[in-house]
Amino acid sequence: MAQFIFEHGQQLNKKKIGEFIGKGEIYNQQVCGALMYKYDFSEMFLDNAIRVCMEHFRLPVEAQQIDRILEKFANSYHRQNPTVFSGEDLVHILSFSIMMLNTDLHNQAIAPAKKMTLADFIKNNRGINKGKDVPTTLLETLYLRIKENEIRMNDNDVMQQMFG
Repeated sequence: MAQFIFEHGQQLNKKKIGEFIGKGEIYNQQVCGALMYKYDFSEMFLDNAIRVCMEHFRLPVEAQQIDRILEKFANSYHRQNPTVFSGEDLVHILSFSIMMLNTDLHNQAIAPAKKMTLADFIKNNRGINKGKDVPTTLLETLYLRIKENEIRMNDNDVMQQMFG
């Protein structure tokens, strides 16, 4: 199933793919894990690896489903880049934080004065590296990359256009 989604995902409904791989059933999680291993994240900056995934599926709206997907993503990313972060738990937490930042900065319903600042982002990520802080320069870089270039969840697939 993961191979099919990987090969034909551009013709499938990206929202439905996200919902499917975000379900908590064992089979769905096995497919999600296998799908994440189809992507080559080696030597890729974390936000760019997330962007690669978002070209192929949309994250569901439910936080628990997003968390499941990002957990599998983090496992794959860390295995392909074992020296970049201290562990897959850090990649998982940081990935979730990046997606929250992306939503906060680019959601037009949030007033400009209420948007997350760099200081907020750094504060939100204190102690996530096994009780230690992630280097501030890394968090600054991620913040600026997300602020300048929204992670878009591509809606433009054939099935989405045909059936909404």
